[in-house]
Formats: sequence, C-alpha cells, structure tokens
Amino acid sequence: EGDLQCLGEGCMLNDAVVDFFLRLMQRCLANREDVHIFSSHFFTHLRAGGAEDGESGWKNVSRWTKKVDLFAHALLVVPINTDIHWWAAVVQTCGATT
Repeated sequence: EGDLQCLGEGCMLNDAVVDFFLRLMQRCLANREDVHIFSSHFFTHLRAGGAEDGESGWKNVSRWTKKVDLFAHALLVVPINTDIHWWAAVVQTCGATT
C-alpha cells in the first residue's frame, strides 16, 4: 500500500516502485537479450563505503555481475538515485546486438 501511495501527485518514487518498473521494462524487452538492467540498489552499493574510484567501487558490486558478461550486452541500464531524483544511465557497449 505504501508503494502505491508514492505514485500520487507530489510524492517521491521509492526503490520498490523503481525496481518494479525496471522488471516491467525488462519483460517488454524480452526479445532483447543484449540489454542488462541493474537493480535500483546497484549504484548505491557501487558508491558505498566511500569508494572514490571505479576500482574500489567495483569491489562493492563485483558479485552482482559474477554470472553476467557485461560486454556481451549492447546496453547497460543503471538506475541512479541522487537525493530526491531518479535517473538512469544508459551505457552503450561494444557488445552484441540483435
């Protein structure tokens, strides 16, 4: 019920609603195996513990992609929350295209 309330006018989206939308988006792109969509928590964990660079941040999330070949994907979608704003970074790789 609380998740639905955050859809009201003037309310802020929470991570559960964003993750639901991302799963829905993945289903709509079901025929696009070359797209990988991270969870809404990925970027937060990437930056956790005062990670100051990509290498130290990668240690925080390396297990998240253990079974995923990121470079086999043409697009990577990373949801990012900065204070009160959600946005998505879409990274185009040199990976496969369908």
